[in-house]
Order: sequence, then structure tokens, then C-alpha cells
Amino acid sequence: MPRGRNARRARAVPPGRRPPPRPPRAQKKRVERITLQASMRYLNPEFHRIPPASAISLGKFTTVNSRVAMSGNTSTTLWDFVCVQWTPSALASFGWSHDGASAVGQFMGRRYLPYLDGGVSAPAPLSIKPLRSSFSIRNFTQDNNVSGVCKILILSDPVEWGFITNQADLVPSLVVAQSILAMMNTHPSVRAFTGRELSKTHTFVQGPSSNIGYNQYLNFNLNSSTDVSTWGSVQTALIAGADANAMQTAVIMFPPSNVAENYEVTVHRQDGCRYPANLLLASTAEPQAIAESTFIHKMHTTTTNMQADRPTAMHEAAREALVSGARTAGSNMAAAAINAAGVVASTLVGQVIRARRGRNGSRYSGPKSMG
Repeated sequence: MPRGRNARRARAVPPGRRPPPRPPRAQKKRVERITLQASMRYLNPEFHRIPPASAISLGKFTTVNSRVAMSGNTSTTLWDFVCVQWTPSALASFGWSHDGASAVGQFMGRRYLPYLDGGVSAPAPLSIKPLRSSFSIRNFTQDNNVSGVCKILILSDPVEWGFITNQADLVPSLVVAQSILAMMNTHPSVRAFTGRELSKTHTFVQGPSSNIGYNQYLNFNLNSSTDVSTWGSVQTALIAGADANAMQTAVIMFPPSNVAENYEVTVHRQDGCRYPANLLLASTAEPQAIAESTFIHKMHTTTTNMQADRPTAMHEAAREALVSGARTAGSNMAAAAINAAGVVASTLVGQVIRARRGRNGSRYSGPKSMG
């Protein structure tokens, strides 16, 4: 028989009138914070072969990873420009020069993605949609001659193109050339890097611009084999990419310097392509992983908003760790390299997924793999 205080309390409250047991205190749901560096690693096609997760089903497609480089010396009298814009074609990047007063003869040089050019490597797809896009910049000038600056602007808004139609090649109009020059000198989101800083590779990730443009297929309209000597097909591809507004547009400007600098701009792109059913590539099509819309929203908005506000390069130590093959989330080598760069390794998406799968027996419905 109970004694003391508990006994008096038991006798005071009849058994039939005892209050119900207090329900357990509800635990607050822990919200994982996705950092900019983790988002950039996830959306960088340089280290991924599996497509990123999507919030909606877009059917089956073949994932195509492409890489192309544009290199050359900067001018001591002209402003040199490189634009990286997603287009529903093999066109990856293009560049031009501008003297600030005229546009005649300042034609656009362009680079095509080798796996989409419709040549010997692979046939051209019927339709295409964006998955991932990034570009890297490096200054290869000899150490004693490194100088000058490079300005970078990443925008979610498309560029309104205009061209001179009576030229033998694609030439931007004077109005467009001067407006882009003024934009690069006055836009608040432009970031300037010195030539010394770019002597080490800097990688920039282009995030999705709009949900409509990112989650739709567009007709593939240009490859290098069909673009022989006409400017019309290139103009059509640039305008189609601007109208789609699927991925962020990056503009790179090299102002005149006392010494010509040797730069290389490398574009990495991952696209979802649909090929005719009677081709071998069509048999490699796979469905895209489906994740919670909140995960996709956080991943895209973190990269898109931060990059558009101020372009941010991946930490060099983190990039080197990924390049060396130590990109498995949770590995000691990757954790050491990323921590050394000032990035918290626990924010890697793979670790977030594993941590949330085992909590209270629940299963997180995020992407199955980081690729």
C-alpha cells in the first residue's frame, strides 16, 4: 500500500476521476539548412552524371554531359566579352570584342558542345531540356605578366539580342554592344576578379531561371554541321534560348589592360535529350528522380538568388577534392578538404539525406543519389 505524499494523493482522487495522462510533447521538426556551397556542388555538372532530382515527372530522357573550352588573349585596346547562355542547341558560348564606338567587323566567335553537334560523335537529338550548367575561368598568363581584371555578371533575366543583318557573319548591333558594356560597368551585382585571383580555377554555377523554362522540352534547332556559313541559324538559337529563359545567363567582360592576358573559359553542361526511338541512344533514356518540392525549391532558390545577387565561385579546396575523386559525402578526405576551405561538410546533400532517413524511423523522399 502506498505511503507518504503519494498515498495521500491517491486517496484524494478517486480512481474514476483521475485525469488522463499528459500527451508527449511534440518535437519540433528540424529544418535542414542548405548552404550556397552545397547547392553549387549539387547543381554543378562537372562532377555529376546522374541528373538532378525534379519535383514533377518529365518522362524518360538521355542525360548528355558536354564540355567545351574557349581560350584566347585579351586585347589592350578593346573590351572583350564572353557570354554563356543556355540554348536549345549545341551552342555553348560565344564571344565578341567592342571598342565602345562601333560594331562593324566585331563578329561573334562561338563554341559548340561536341556531343550535341550532330557530327561523328553522336546524332543530334529531337528535343532538349536543361539540367545543369556551369563555367570555369582560369588565367594562364605567365606569373610575371599577370595583371588586369575580369568582371562577371550572372542574371536570371535574358539578354535582348540585336544583330546587324547585312554582315557576312553574326555581328551584334551597336545598341546591344553599348548596352552590355554599360551594364557591366554599372550593374550592382557585377563582381570583379583580378588576374592574380583567376590564376587558380574559379567555377561558377548557373541555376535555373524560371520554373516554366526549366521544366519543358524545346525543339533542338542548331548544331555545328548545319551552321556552315549563315548567321541566321545562330541568331535563331540565341533568341530561342533567351525566350526560353531556362537557365541563368552569364556575361564575362575583360577590360583593356596593359598586357594581353591568356584566359580560358570552360563550359560544362548537362542536358536531357530525347532521340528517335529507332536509335541506340533512345534505349539509354531513364526517368528523372523525384524529390519533395521543398527540397528542389530550396536548392534552386539558394543558388539562383545568391548567384544573381553576387556571383560566387566554388571554394578551390572543395573543387580540388571533388576533382581528385574524393567527392563521396562523408569520406574523410572530402571532409578534410572542405573543412579546410571553410565549408561545413555536414551540409552536403548526401549527408542531409542520410541523416533524415534514419530519424524516428521516417524515410526522407529526397533524391536517391547525388550522382
